Amino acid sequence: MNRTGLINYVSAYSMCSKEKAKEWVDDIILSMAENIVRTGELKLPHFGTFRVRTRRAYKGRNPKTRAVVDVPTVVMVAFRPSEELKTRLKTKYAETLISSSTVSESSSSPRPVDDASG
Repeated sequence: MNRTGLINYVSAYSMCSKEKAKEWVDDIILSMAENIVRTGELKLPHFGTFRVRTRRAYKGRNPKTRAVVDVPTVVMVAFRPSEELKTRLKTKYAETLISSSTVSESSSSPRPVDDASG
């Protein structure tokens, strides 16, 4: 769901105009962002926690030229889902997880050896 979808959902759920729903969604997003900037985190019960994280600077390599490059420090927001959200996701996607693990197990079987190559 994107911002427009959220506005449509709020409008339908609260039976209000899309303009009013847009104001509410924009106000909520703005207040969440301001809180993260001010305090460094935002906890939403039953959903998860947004935290400001800093990734330190490091020396990287340009994969094309192999030249050493200085990668600067980055400040970002990380999300950690609540246990309730994790449980709901596992319940919803349990069948998908089981079938994908079966596929990955069968695809990890050893490859046949070509006798000519030794």
